[in-house]
Parts: sequence; C-alpha cells; structure tokens
Amino acid sequence: AARMSGQVQKMLIYGEKTYETARKTGNPGHEISAVSELVDDYQYVRDFRKVGELIEQGMAILPKLPQNSRVTWESAFYHHLGTEHIRLRQYEAAIDAYTYAVNSKDRHLALFRGTPIGDPAKEEAQVTLLLRIMTLGNAYRLANKLDEALAQYQRALSLVKVLSLKYVFEGEIHASLGTIYLRQKRYTEALERLNEALSFAESQGNPSSLINVNNRIGDTLRQLGKPAEALPYYQKTIQQIESTRSLLESQDYRQSFFAGGLAAYLSIIETSLAANR
Repeated sequence: AARMSGQVQKMLIYGEKTYETARKTGNPGHEISAVSELVDDYQYVRDFRKVGELIEQGMAILPKLPQNSRVTWESAFYHHLGTEHIRLRQYEAAIDAYTYAVNSKDRHLALFRGTPIGDPAKEEAQVTLLLRIMTLGNAYRLANKLDEALAQYQRALSLVKVLSLKYVFEGEIHASLGTIYLRQKRYTEALERLNEALSFAESQGNPSSLINVNNRIGDTLRQLGKPAEALPYYQKTIQQIESTRSLLESQDYRQSFFAGGLAAYLSIIETSLAANR
C-alpha cells in the first residue's frame, strides 16, 4: 500500500520489518514472500545491487518449498530475473525469463481446476497471470517485436473481460497498448488508450502510473506537432517525480529515484523550445 501510494520511505521500513519477522519464523514460504516484496521495494528506489542479492537469495529458497507453492514462487522469481534483464537491456534473455514466469503461473492455475468462481486464491492467481503476461509484452516491446507485444497486451485485456476481474492494473494495459500505438504512429488510438490509462491512474492516486502516463501523453502530443498541448503533461510528470522524491529520507535514494525520471526533464526542455518558450 505504501509503495502504490508513493510513500517510499514507509515502503522500505515495512518491507524490512516483514523480512526480519519472516526469518524468525523459520518458514521458507514466509521468507521467500518477504524477499519477493523487498525486490519490488528496492527496484522502486533503484538499488540494483540489493535487488541482485535478493533474487539470488529467493532462488536459493525455492528448493526448500513444497511443490504446490514452489511453482508460484518460481513464476515470481523468474519475473524478477526478467526485470533485471530488462534493466541491463538483455531483451531476449528477458523474454525467456518472462515466458518461463507465464508458463509457471499457467501450471499454478491448473491446480485450481474445479474450484468455484469467486475463490479468492484462484482470482489472485488469475490476476498474477495477467501481470506476468503484461511484463512479457513489455519485453517484446523493448525488443522491438511490436506485433508480439500487442498480442500479449490484447490477451491480457481479453482475460480481464472474460474473467470479469476487478483488475487494479487494468490502466497499465491501456497504457501499454497506447505505447505500442505511439510506436506505430497510430496517434489517435494512442491518445485514446493513454487517456483511459490516465483515468485509472488518477482514480487510484498511483504516483508511478501518473508519472508514466502523463509522460507518454506528452510524447504523443509532441509527435503530433502540438508542443503547447504537450507541456502541461510534462509539467504534471515532473511535479509527481518531485513529490515522490521528497518523501525519501536517504540522499542516495532521492538521487537514484530522480535519475529514473530524467527523460521527462529533457522532454520538457525540448518541447518548451519547440513552443518558443
């Protein structure tokens, strides 16, 4: 909750407390769950040395788990591994890791055959499968395999509709589709999807989504030759970056978080010039 609401210092505190408590239980299931959360936390603040250590730690715990839960955490840690490959621009390796994560989650869902509709554990597994499909789509997009990426995003959106899920990350599907349409210069469709995504981000108050979607709308309007219309979206992006960054107590984390948002500053400079401002 702290991570999704942008309270990044609280996120780190709660994550570390969870891990400390999980280790005391001696239960590998509790420990690997806490490690997985910490991976997300340290990715958020871009402490990638720590992320690498945590992924290795999680992979070492996997063999200690019973088969039913092992397949779940295999999916999670191959997802984390894929994300590291993305950071290092190893896109083919990321596609392989994310494909394994999707297939593992499919195997996990197979364990729910015959489970009634509305079962919370089954719904959680379905939502996680959607997240895995989305990250696989992102890897294809970054590898410039746009048709394969589009197929994954459309599969995710179809699953939301078919399963009638209340999917908290549905806005990210629209944002990803908008990004593909932007790459394909299908600007009208891109804006339509990105505005859908912005509506979700604003209703949820999700700072990370607000940064990404406002920035992409600015990019779309800029490519359409409308720099004056693009500027407010870049301004909103920067305001959100500064707001989130101000909540971090560590100077190192403030700096690394800021480094992740530099593209928006470059964009607003170039767009201001194009608008004669």
